[in-house]
Amino acid sequence: MSIRYFLLLGIGSLCFIKCQSNASQSSPADNVEEVYVSMSGRAVYDMYCVACHGANGKMMFSGASDLSISKLDLQTRITQIKNGKGVMNAFKNILNEEEIEKVAVYVEELRIN
Repeated sequence: MSIRYFLLLGIGSLCFIKCQSNASQSSPADNVEEVYVSMSGRAVYDMYCVACHGANGKMMFSGASDLSISKLDLQTRITQIKNGKGVMNAFKNILNEEEIEKVAVYVEELRIN
């Protein structure tokens, strides 16, 4: 895939994140019914992480870590996804606990043993 694809995906993700943060500022009366379906770890990764980390975790765009050689344990990854680190955004207000855990587990699959 070309860098153009990842840039467009990243821009789309940022727009989605911005829209989500604006939506969370609305009052409960504005949201008649909220339907929420939890995504799989790979779906979360593809939506929020692939633009910087790449499909195989090795892209390292804009200072992102190479996930294929990461030595972080599961709990540390969960904390880092929640709170962010360096240039990485915090996702605690974007993803629910289950999605954060699922993407943290999925990232283990990107490791090269």
